[in-house]
Amino acid sequence: MLGGLWEFPGGKRKPRESWEACLRRELREELGIGITALRPLGRLRHAYAHGRIRFKVFSCRVAGGRPRPLGASRLRWVAPGQLSRYRFPPANRPLLRLLRGDCLDGGGVL
Repeated sequence: MLGGLWEFPGGKRKPRESWEACLRRELREELGIGITALRPLGRLRHAYAHGRIRFKVFSCRVAGGRPRPLGASRLRWVAPGQLSRYRFPPANRPLLRLLRGDCLDGGGVL
């Protein structure tokens, strides 16, 4: 449904898995990296026509490995000011504003 759009790494949390453990697992599976210095940034909720989603957003540092696209066809590291060059799902709008340093004006919980 949202094919062709860019996305941030992450994924579904398994039963009884903490958010932090989920992020560590997903980044190993999708990018082949280990992380450290996890810091929660907030929560996002969004309603699509096909259902609602909610997720937590974290800031972290690469602690081991070299990021590579294991769970996607392409990977890009870009500066926050360059994010507007890429198309993301609507649920990411509040996060994109936060990363660019824009003022949040609703549309999320961050």
